[in-house]
Amino acid sequence: MSESAKHVEELTIMRFLDGELSQEREQKTREHLIRCASCRAAHEALKAETELLRAAILEREEALPGHLRPRHADVSWVLVAMIAFGTLAVSTLWTRYVQPIIESMESIGLDGTSVATSLVIQGILWEGWSDMFTDFFEGMALFLVAVAAGCVLHWGWRRFLSSAATLSLLLVALSGVLTAPASVQAAVIKHVETYTLREGEVIDNDLIVLGRRVVIKGTVTGDLIVCAVSVEISGEVQGDVLGIARRIEVTGSINGSLRAGAQTLIIDGEVGRNITAGGEVVRLRPGATLRGSLIAGFREVVLNAPVPRDLILAAKTSQIDARIGGSVLVFGERLEVGPNGAIGGEAKFFGAKEPEVSADAQLNSPFEFEKVEDDEEESMTSRIWALFGYWAAAFILSAAIMLMTPEATEGVVTRHVPDYGKSFLVGLIASVVLFAFTFLVSVTLVGLPLGLTTAFVLTIGLYFSQAYVAAYIGREILGTPTSAGQALGRVALGLFLIYIAKSIPVVGSVVTMIAALWGFGALSLYVMDRRKQTENAVPAEA
Repeated sequence: MSESAKHVEELTIMRFLDGELSQEREQKTREHLIRCASCRAAHEALKAETELLRAAILEREEALPGHLRPRHADVSWVLVAMIAFGTLAVSTLWTRYVQPIIESMESIGLDGTSVATSLVIQGILWEGWSDMFTDFFEGMALFLVAVAAGCVLHWGWRRFLSSAATLSLLLVALSGVLTAPASVQAAVIKHVETYTLREGEVIDNDLIVLGRRVVIKGTVTGDLIVCAVSVEISGEVQGDVLGIARRIEVTGSINGSLRAGAQTLIIDGEVGRNITAGGEVVRLRPGATLRGSLIAGFREVVLNAPVPRDLILAAKTSQIDARIGGSVLVFGERLEVGPNGAIGGEAKFFGAKEPEVSADAQLNSPFEFEKVEDDEEESMTSRIWALFGYWAAAFILSAAIMLMTPEATEGVVTRHVPDYGKSFLVGLIASVVLFAFTFLVSVTLVGLPLGLTTAFVLTIGLYFSQAYVAAYIGREILGTPTSAGQALGRVALGLFLIYIAKSIPVVGSVVTMIAALWGFGALSLYVMDRRKQTENAVPAEA
């Protein structure tokens, strides 16, 4: 048998695939593979194995075992619809739940002047409860931060740090950070009942203070971050000031900007840049000096000091009796411009009635006034469109829940929603407990982010829980579904009936509460059942 008829060895084919043969040997091997079908088949098989191994080596993520891989379903349209209706869903939550609560705060005694406010806000919030829960919630917050950091590091390790090159680069960067010269030290942090920076004392750094009463008579060369009941700044802050307090009074100087949230804000000193603030009452006294712009949202604003740049106000009552160097934009019910008032730029007012402008006031141009009226009567068409929008947003989110968690949805709807008495009672208890937990967490500064997050998650959970009630109502009318499409149709019918009932005055509020607590209780019962099953399964496997 001639040499040309001999088969190529497997090792030679592998070296040929890896490009390790000489040019002459490679040419002969290629010609032989063209002529010999057997060697060509071996070449194709080895080539496929090589490509498979190369892909596995270069794969950035670990492959999941077959039994852990998700069951692919055609739900891409749901994800697209969720994104499309996301804004509508948030708008629904805001207009139907959050905004009415905010608007009703003043009527129930949270306007800053009532007895309820004095007892709850000024008493509980600032005087006793924060000291009681601070240590507990600081520990809880640190624990949550540690858990979150661990999850992020684990995910980052598996996804991005599996290669040696990336890990080496990260270590080099970390070494650079650790060995960099420490030209900037940590901020000075004070957590005391009463803090006073005496006259002549200097904090050559940023200063963070948490307490009841904070008095700054000395000098802070950096920024000042303060949270207290009362804050007095009669000294000098060379950086910015970020403050949250019941009362903030500035009689000294702030070289940077002032950003504050306070029940009462009084400026009788100097602010080198801008003021951005919100609260109940703000006053710029005649001796105040502001070198930037003013943006404020308060119940009452009184300006007796000049503002050299733009002025933007959102206040129930605004009084301007000083010179405004830039433009003026005011939202509110009432606006007064006194005899010392002067506006160098454009002036616009959106309110219930025209601004009261003194004859001695100097305006670059007349006020541009736009009357804002509340629409007491909506047309039938707008109501129908609003109802359809609420229903569509709820249906899209409900469909997403059902398709992404079919087993949980089936368990909640078939086992727990029919037991409406127990589900409603559990939902009521769970909601009260979670809202109480949210309040107790929020009264501390450390726990405020956790409290807001819990409140948001609870609100979303109550809103989503109506999907289970809707599915149950639809099944009671049309029967048990036999496919995903039929299940979605029953959810659509149930939601339609729920939102029709919600549109009825007085009855709608009751229906909203019942549907939310009923569904939330059923979901809570399902979660508890799953936990019991998991706990019972562990000893059995052992």
